[in-house]
Amino acid sequence: YHIKERLKQHSKYIGNIYIIVNCTESQFFCVFKEHIHNYYLKTENYKCIFKGVNSYSTLSYILGDDNCEAKYFL
Repeated sequence: YHIKERLKQHSKYIGNIYIIVNCTESQFFCVFKEHIHNYYLKTENYKCIFKGVNSYSTLSYILGDDNCEAKYFL
């Protein structure tokens, strides 16, 4: 996944991160089913939201990558 490259490494960052996932719609639903919040008919895009203290842990679990939740702030 190229998602880890898009995650912000700075502790003061607040805001949205936009990521494009190239997969079939059925694959997307299987992976992100509980986190889909909106579908935009005009652009045919889905919006998933991960927020709160466990957001990186949740994303790490979904992607099956323990390193995704490891954030190192200087």
